[in-house]
Amino acid sequence: MKQRNFSMSQETFQLTVTAMLAALMIAMTWIAYIPVGPFQITLMGLPVAIGAALCGPYTGLILGAVFGLTSFAQAFLGINALGVFLLSLGGKYAIYLFIVCFVPRVLCGWLPALLREKWKIKNDTLSAAICCALVAILNSVLFLGAFWLFFAGDLQTGLFGEAISSLWVLFVAWAGVNALVEWSVNLVLGTAIVKALSPVVKRLR
Repeated sequence: MKQRNFSMSQETFQLTVTAMLAALMIAMTWIAYIPVGPFQITLMGLPVAIGAALCGPYTGLILGAVFGLTSFAQAFLGINALGVFLLSLGGKYAIYLFIVCFVPRVLCGWLPALLREKWKIKNDTLSAAICCALVAILNSVLFLGAFWLFFAGDLQTGLFGEAISSLWVLFVAWAGVNALVEWSVNLVLGTAIVKALSPVVKRLR
């Protein structure tokens, strides 16, 4: 009976953390995406990394889905100029935009937490740091890969205008600014927050 109570406490903790971080991410939709020309630096990966490292794959998957949905919602809210433009084209572009926004974010929340469980690294701080960093890395790599897959041809034909018609400009700008900021924030702040909260999780196990 005691074991069951402990298990329920851990489950309640995980549900609470997941719900709180998801609510925070929804509230951050208007402030966590910082425009830099046609691109954005986003802090949304930080709550995903914290939840994934603390609570595991399912929390990472849920928070990744919230990340993806808020990213896609920006096109409707008029926050992301590129998203608004792609959505205005309708048809396949709207579908492509949803896939590019949603699928990479779900995977970047789920896979690092899954690997953290499988690797069984004895040093919990190192394990948390790897998980947090991987969330940001996978977000950048998978998002850019999906964007390339669906929009490379249109970029080459100048659909988005001459200013960003070059694929090299797009990838260098995104990888050089956005990715480095996200990786640094996730690695430093994410690891510190997870380390501070980890004792609570361990007491519930």
